[in-house]
Amino acid sequence: MTIKHLCMAPLGLCSLLSLRAQQSTTAFQLRHDSATVAHLQNGVKQRFRTDVAALSGTNKKEIEAVYQKRLEAIEESFANKEVLTDARAQAYLNGLAAVIFKANPKLDTTGLRLLFSRSWVPNAASMGEGTIFFHIGLFTQLANESQVAFVLCHELAHYYLNHSGRKIDRYIQTVYGDAFQKDLRRLQKTEYGRNAQLEKMVKNLQFSSGRHSREFETGADSMAVELMRATAFDTQEALAALAVLDSSDNVFKKTLPLHALLGSQTYAFKPHWIADEDFGFASKKISSKDEDSLKTHPDCSQRIKTLQDKATGYRQATDKPFVQSVDEFKWLQQAFAEEQVRAAIENKQLSRGLYLSLAHLQAHPQSPVAAALVGDCLNQMYQHQKDHSLGKYVGQPHAMNGEGYNQVLRLIQNLRLNEMAALSYHTLNRLLVYGKGNAYFDAVWKQSQTNFSTP
Repeated sequence: MTIKHLCMAPLGLCSLLSLRAQQSTTAFQLRHDSATVAHLQNGVKQRFRTDVAALSGTNKKEIEAVYQKRLEAIEESFANKEVLTDARAQAYLNGLAAVIFKANPKLDTTGLRLLFSRSWVPNAASMGEGTIFFHIGLFTQLANESQVAFVLCHELAHYYLNHSGRKIDRYIQTVYGDAFQKDLRRLQKTEYGRNAQLEKMVKNLQFSSGRHSREFETGADSMAVELMRATAFDTQEALAALAVLDSSDNVFKKTLPLHALLGSQTYAFKPHWIADEDFGFASKKISSKDEDSLKTHPDCSQRIKTLQDKATGYRQATDKPFVQSVDEFKWLQQAFAEEQVRAAIENKQLSRGLYLSLAHLQAHPQSPVAAALVGDCLNQMYQHQKDHSLGKYVGQPHAMNGEGYNQVLRLIQNLRLNEMAALSYHTLNRLLVYGKGNAYFDAVWKQSQTNFSTP
């Protein structure tokens, strides 16, 4: 099958959303293409209809229900504008895929949709029916194209090895199998200890699913390196990519210099805003086993050991960390660093957005967009605190968060309404010399002035 059959995105909000997406005066401008979205959605729906039509057997109805849930999850990604349809970004991803498929011509690329997701979560996912999401939050943490290629090949391996379909089949066979159904009927007749026994059944099911998932991850790693082997990508970078995945959750553990990033000389940051008085439970230690199991990517250290010999042995002297463009890779990383914050704010993940925007401001202290993103978060938090709905859009301190994110969460919970407005106003006023004239910054600054002057 030739690469022309690969259905990737074609190359081609009101108020502050529009300013974020369309009027940024930075060089990192990404555009949303509604025509591309409609084309992709049609492809997803058609694949769903094809998959359902091909079903047969006793559990056809139950499998169709799972397919329906999968369709709804993908459609929700489009509805929430999580799918990045910028032509320049998509062209880069298409180019990487072209290298992989040209070197592996036997792969059937019919109906594949390889897409960037605007999510900050450091992840990538094969949905099982041809749609693959590569989160920009992961892309920003990778060091080179070979690492990106490994992640892409890994998700392609999940698709070609039909891991999603096999997981669905195992789940359906287990839950609707005679033994599981017999236990459920027995529980219905049990008067005492029913909940404990049901919980045990669920845990056993989760354990079995987790064991098979680890098998699938190892298999996908192995096939990914096989796909890379035929290209000029550096197979040894697969190990480095897994190391990045292993530490990817650390992005929220870094403690930020909040006293330097927020406020001004005339409105200094107050230490008691981040005091750990009522949230001592958030700093409790958890076991290394529990910490690994709760990671976005568990078992990475073992996966590295398993893949070590193959990735190292396949490496050739002609392998390169970059095959397409170093400059384009770096440009996208900078563009995605801003875009993931915009997406978090648009999706009302305000505490995550505030942490990411502050980290971005620390890295780019003279960026008008970085300053505007911080102010935008604070302004929206002010409004939600005012109407008593802030709790819906911010997280709670927890031991798994890491001290850096917990510190930001304590700040949000300790700020009074007038302090929230003042902190936004004085921070933006200090950064006015860098932001004035940027459409997004000016709009956020105007709203901040309004909030600050409100009694």
